[in-house]
Amino acid sequence: MYPEYDEFLKLSSAKETEGFFRKVLDENLSVRHFVDSPWALVNDELAEHYGLPEMTGTQLRKVDLPKSLPYGGLWTQSAVMKVTANGTNTSPVKRGVWVAERLLGIHIPPPPPNINPVEPDVRGAKTLREQLALHRGSGSCAACHAKFDPYGFALESFDVTGGFRQKYREVNPEVVAIPAHQRKGRPTWRDGLPVDASGETPDGQKFTGIGELRQALSKHPEQLSRGVTRHLITYATGTPPNGLDQQAIEHIVKSTAADDYGLRSLVHAIVQSELFRWK
Repeated sequence: MYPEYDEFLKLSSAKETEGFFRKVLDENLSVRHFVDSPWALVNDELAEHYGLPEMTGTQLRKVDLPKSLPYGGLWTQSAVMKVTANGTNTSPVKRGVWVAERLLGIHIPPPPPNINPVEPDVRGAKTLREQLALHRGSGSCAACHAKFDPYGFALESFDVTGGFRQKYREVNPEVVAIPAHQRKGRPTWRDGLPVDASGETPDGQKFTGIGELRQALSKHPEQLSRGVTRHLITYATGTPPNGLDQQAIEHIVKSTAADDYGLRSLVHAIVQSELFRWK
């Protein structure tokens, strides 16, 4: 389904995410960059994958992102899109939960044991969004899904490799029926149903796609800062923060507001906090 995803792109995308985090840390850039960064670290392979102007060389370099492109931040990078997909299919649920928990610090409880998972329709008759609409109509699913589904819907603009798309890919039965040695390079996939990346955030902000959602989230750096702080505390202490730690988290977040919630400032504030020194 995705023959363009080769080993070099896989390695490059992992290096991109690692390098991106390192640059944000070294330069004490705002956590806003995790959802809306005006630049990216790319090489020739990633530039082609993201639709950027052609470049040469395997070394990662900082390039400005045209506003016309849907990319920007940590969550639209190829590596993140790959690990938040299921095999050869994207998952709005998995991606939405990743954004809610990893970036926004919103705890999402596990589903009840009697709830069946939503499986993609491999025949291409229904999109996952349509299937999720049916799923949310059962029991208490709707209230929980409202916390994360909108973020996952916006990220449906990207396929499992992080490539931008306007239509889903589906298996091309005419080509698949032909023996592999007789296909002569004909693709085993074809364009399927259109992607609907619109939605409404839990606080009522409507968006038509990833660009509008990215701008909306970047306007709330304090929330992003809380989410990042919770993960840094877990990493630093080996223990996830609990309700008793919330006051310390708020103090850490407020102390970095003057630096626009810079990542390095957050790390320094955590190390100096009683929460870190006592644990």
